[in-house]
Amino acid sequence: MDEVDLDAPTTRPPVRAFDAGLAQRVAQGLGGVWEARQIEGLLAWLQRYERALQHIAVHGDARSAMLACRTLAGVE
Repeated sequence: MDEVDLDAPTTRPPVRAFDAGLAQRVAQGLGGVWEARQIEGLLAWLQRYERALQHIAVHGDARSAMLACRTLAGVE
């Protein structure tokens, strides 16, 4: 992603906008600067989400900690 246009609009967290066609465009090699920005935003948001869950798993009450641990482990 070294060729990302820094003047392109930044993305918002995925809870504010959902681009259902993003994965398909990327899989087909049709992604551009906007798609790269969306992926950057998603990865940054997911990193913050994971850090929050880790904090809850360590410092939360028993029920919240167990839910955070299960979420981090991918257990439904």
